Amino acid sequence: MIISLFYMSTGLMLTSALLAAGGSAQQQFSQRERKVSLSFSLMATFIGIYQFINGHYYASNDFTTSLQLLNASVYLGLLSQVFTFIFIGLVTQQTRLRLWALLVTSIAATFALINSLSPGVFRLSRIDGLFEVVTLWGDHVHIIMGEHNKLSKLRDIMNILFFLWLVFRIYKVKHQLENQVAKPLLIYTLFQLTLVLFDIYTRIFHQDSVQLGGFGPVALVLIMMYYFVQDRKQSHHRIKQESSLRAEAEHREQMIRQSYLQSPAPIILLDREGNVKDCNRAAQHLLDSALPKNQQHNFKHLLHQLNVEECDSWFDPSRLNMASYYGPFKLTSITQPNQHARWLDISLYPLSYVDNAPEIISARIQDMTKLMYLSNAVNCLAANPWTGQDNFTQALQKMAISLQQILETDYIFIGQTDCPEKPSRVETLFVIKNGQVSDNFSYALENTPSTFMLDRENLIITQGLQRLYPQSEEFRRLNIEGYAGRRIKDENGHPLGLVAILDSKPLQHRQELAQVLEIFTNRVSAEFLRHYAEEKVKKLAYRDELTQLPNRVSAIEKLDAFIAQLQQTPSARAVLFLLDLDQFKVINDALGHDVGDTVVKEAAWRLNQICSDSLFLARFGGDEFILLYRPSDADDFSLQNINTFAQRILDSLNAPLKVGDHLLDLAASLGVVIINDTSLTRSEYLNAAELALYEAKHNGRRQFRLYEQQVRDSAHEKLALQHELREAISSHQLACYFQPQWNQQQEMIGAEILLRWFHPKLGFIGPDRFIPIAEQSGLIHTLGNWVLEQATSFIQQHTHVLRQMGVRISVNVSAWQFSRHDFVSQLETLTANKGISPSQLKLELTETALLNDVQDTRKKLELLRQHGFRISLDDFGTGYSSLAYLRDFPIDELKIDKAFVDEIDQNPDSALVNAMISIGQLLKLKVVAEGVENQQQFNHLNKLGCQAFQGYLFAKPMPEKDFIALLEQLSTS
Repeated sequence: MIISLFYMSTGLMLTSALLAAGGSAQQQFSQRERKVSLSFSLMATFIGIYQFINGHYYASNDFTTSLQLLNASVYLGLLSQVFTFIFIGLVTQQTRLRLWALLVTSIAATFALINSLSPGVFRLSRIDGLFEVVTLWGDHVHIIMGEHNKLSKLRDIMNILFFLWLVFRIYKVKHQLENQVAKPLLIYTLFQLTLVLFDIYTRIFHQDSVQLGGFGPVALVLIMMYYFVQDRKQSHHRIKQESSLRAEAEHREQMIRQSYLQSPAPIILLDREGNVKDCNRAAQHLLDSALPKNQQHNFKHLLHQLNVEECDSWFDPSRLNMASYYGPFKLTSITQPNQHARWLDISLYPLSYVDNAPEIISARIQDMTKLMYLSNAVNCLAANPWTGQDNFTQALQKMAISLQQILETDYIFIGQTDCPEKPSRVETLFVIKNGQVSDNFSYALENTPSTFMLDRENLIITQGLQRLYPQSEEFRRLNIEGYAGRRIKDENGHPLGLVAILDSKPLQHRQELAQVLEIFTNRVSAEFLRHYAEEKVKKLAYRDELTQLPNRVSAIEKLDAFIAQLQQTPSARAVLFLLDLDQFKVINDALGHDVGDTVVKEAAWRLNQICSDSLFLARFGGDEFILLYRPSDADDFSLQNINTFAQRILDSLNAPLKVGDHLLDLAASLGVVIINDTSLTRSEYLNAAELALYEAKHNGRRQFRLYEQQVRDSAHEKLALQHELREAISSHQLACYFQPQWNQQQEMIGAEILLRWFHPKLGFIGPDRFIPIAEQSGLIHTLGNWVLEQATSFIQQHTHVLRQMGVRISVNVSAWQFSRHDFVSQLETLTANKGISPSQLKLELTETALLNDVQDTRKKLELLRQHGFRISLDDFGTGYSSLAYLRDFPIDELKIDKAFVDEIDQNPDSALVNAMISIGQLLKLKVVAEGVENQQQFNHLNKLGCQAFQGYLFAKPMPEKDFIALLEQLSTS
C-alpha cells in the first residue's frame, strides 16, 4: 500500500508540473507569475522523481540497487528542497531571493558533496545490510539499516531552520502583503512538521519504518495547485467586475463629454466676468476666426468688437436666475474682415452658483444665418413680382441685381449654353458687379467649374477656385476665389444655362447659399423655358420626337454624304457604330411602351454626353442608335483607339435606371464597322454593322464586335471552348472559391461560392467566358449540379462550425437550371442524402430567372421556402422585375449589384443606392451589397441601413482550404 502511495504521488507531481509549465507560457501572465509557475513546475518535477525513487527503494530486494536508490534519494531530496525554497520565496515575495537561493543551493551542494564522500550514504555511517521489515501499518518493505551518521542531525537542524523561515514568511504574507497564500502555506507547514517529527521519531526508535517526509512537499504541491486554481478564478472574476465597472464609468463620462463636445449647437462656458473657460467644437468652429490667438478670451470683449451693444448687462448676476435670450445679431469677423457676416442668436444659462450668484454661465449660440438668408430671399421675391409683361432680358436683369443685394458678393451672372443637348460654351446674358450691370463675356466649359451642368444640378466651391481650375483664364482674370452655380434646365433635364455667383473672398454659409440660389434659379428657369419654347419647335422637323436626336433620315443622309466623300477622297476615315439596347423587348412586353420610351430617352441622353465634334449620334429606330465617328487629322485612328472608343460608348449606358417601381439595366451591344472601302454601298455597311451587332449579342451581350476576320472566327472559338468545358468537368479543372459575407459589425455571416476554371494550357478562364457557353450548350445543368454537390458536401463536412458561427453558404443558380421541372425535388433529395439542413444553403437567383414563368417561379419559391432554403435576388437593379413581383415572391434577400456600389465613389448621394436599400427595408428583406472595395463605400452603405457586405474590402474569393482556415480562426477568436 505504502509503495503504491509513492507511485501515485509521483504521477500527481508530474501532472502538476506539466500543468504549471503550460501556465508559465500564457501570454496574459505577468513576468512574476511566469517565474512562480516555472519554479512550481520544477519543484513538482523533482518531488515526483524523489517519490518515484523512494518507491523503488522500498520495493527493491537487491542490496546494490537499494544503495544506489537511497543515494539518489538524498540528491533528489536536496534538489526538491532548493526549488521548494525558491518557490515559497517567490509566492511570499522574499526580498533578495537570488542571494538566499544561492545560499540554500550552496548548503545543498555541500550536503551532496558530503553524501558522495561517505562510505555509504549521508544518512548512515555504517551499513549493516538490506533487511525486509514490516512497517507500523503492516506493509513489507526493504530497508538498508545500520548506524546513523551524526551529520544527519545537521539535516534535522536545517529542516527546523527551514520551518522557522517558513513561519516567518507566512507571518509577513499575512500581516504585511495581505496575500491569500498564507493559509495554504500554513496548512503545508503543519502537515510537513508532523511528518518530519514522525520521521525523527521513527529514525530514533524504529529504524525499520518508512520515512514519510517526502509526502509533505507532495501535499504542498497539491494544496498550492488548488490555491492557484481558486486564485485564478477569483482574480479573473474580480478583474472582470472591475473592468466592467471601469468601462461603464468611462462610458458614462465619455457620453456626457461627447454630448457636450459634439453638440451641433455651439456652447461656451463663461465665468461671471465673461471669461471663456471652455467651449465645444461647434463653438470653436463658429468663432475661431474671431477669437484672439494666444491670450485669454473674454466673451464680452469679443461682443464689443463685433458691435453688439449692451452686452455688459447680460452678465449681471441678478438677471441670470433663468435663461435669457438675445439677438439675432449680425456679426462680422475681427481678424478676417473679408469674411461674410453671420447672424447669431445668443442664450445664457447659469450652471453653478457661489453665494447665490451664478459662477459658471453657459452661452449657447444659434446660427440664424440660414433663416435670415432665406427670409431675405423670400422678401425679395415678394417685393419684385415679376410677370410675363417683362421681356426676357428685363426679367433676368432684375433677378440678378436682387440676388446680389441679398448675397453681398462681387459678381453674379446669368449665362446660356450654346447647345442644350451638347453644350460646350457659356455666354453671359448679364453680369452684375457691385449692383451695376457690367460687360458680358463668354468662355468654354472645358476646364471650368461650369462643367457641373453636364451631370449635376449645382456646384459650390467655397474657396480655392484658381487652384482647382488653373486653366480657367476668365476666372483668373477676375481674381475669383469662391464659386457657386446652379443649372438652368429644360423639361428633359438638358442644361439651358446657369446662374453663377463669384466672389474674390471665400464663400460662407454653403447650405444657405444653395437654398437661396435654388429659389432664384427656379424662377430663372421658368423664364428660360418660355424663351426657348419657339426654338424647340423649329428643331422638331429634323429631330426624333422622343429623344431629340437626329432621326433615321438624318443618319442615312449623313452616311451617304460620307460615302460620297470617300469616293472623292480615299484618305477620308470614319467608323460606323450600330448600338442596340439589350433585352429591350422584355421591357416593352413586361412593363409597357411608356417605360420603354423612358429607357430610350435615357439611353439617348447618356450617349449624347460623350458626343463631340467628331461624333454624330442619331436614333435609327426603336432601340437602335447609330454613331458615326469621323476623327480629325489629329485623332488616333488605330484599332486600339477604336476599341477604346467603342467601350466608352458601352460604359456610358452601364448605370441602372429607376423608372417608377422598376430598376432597369441599360446595357447594350454594339456592332462596329470601319468605313474605308469605296466599293461598298450604304446598305452593305449597315448589313456588316448588323452582323457584328448580332455576334456581340450572341456572345452574351454587353459588348462590342468589330466586323473583321475575328467575327467569323468567333464561332469556331466558342465550339472549341465548349469542348474544353466538357473535359474540364470530368478532369477536375474546376474549383469552388469562397467569398465571405459580413454584417454591420464586420462579423462573418455567410459566403458565396464562385466557380473558377483553371485550364492546364489556357490558364485561368473567367466565368464571363464559359458560363454563357455553358448556358447555350446545355452544360449549365451539369455545372450547376456539380456546384450544388460541392456546396452541400462542404456544409456536411463543416456543419458544426457553420452552425456555431451562423454562416450560410450561397450558390448561384442559373435561369436554365431553375427552370427545370425537377429542380426543387432534386435539391431536396441532395440535402437529405447529405444529412444537412436546407436552412444552411442560400440560393441566389437573378431577376431574369424569376421572370421566365411567373406562376411556375412563385410555386417553386414557395416549395423551397417550405423546405427551409433561403432565397436571394442576385444583381438587384440590373434586370426588369417590378416591385409587385418582389412583394409577391417569397424572397429573403436582395443583393445590390457592384455597379451601383461603385457609383458611391463618384456620387456618395446616389439616389439609386438609397432607393434600393429603402425598397429592401420596405419589403422587410435583408439587403446585401456586393463589390464593396473601400471604407467610404462601407461607411455610406452602413449609414443607409445595408445589413450585409461582400467585397475586396473584407476578403477576396479564396480557395476552400483558405476559407476553412478563416472559419477556424474566427470560431476560436
